Amino acid sequence: MKLASIRAAGGRISLLLALMAVVAFFLVSAVPDRRIPILIYHEIGPLGGGDREMFIDPHVFRLHMRHLKEQGYTSITLKELHAHYTKRQPLPRNPVV
Repeated sequence: MKLASIRAAGGRISLLLALMAVVAFFLVSAVPDRRIPILIYHEIGPLGGGDREMFIDPHVFRLHMRHLKEQGYTSITLKELHAHYTKRQPLPRNPVV
């Protein structure tokens, strides 16, 4: 997926910022060089009034999720991430919370 197609779909954030979308990005796991991205979207909904940078259009959000899937990422829960840290439970390849 090209950045231009995301912008054309109504996204106003660069792909990097969109994927990070106000991200708390790097949790360093027990394996020192492994970093697991955590995406935080504050509000998914129509861009209206107020603090616009805190909102993302639902269509653009779907594009982000599709892009992650196409790039081989697998979503995991915070519970799964916690089990990985505390109990050394394995995670899928390319996890993202």
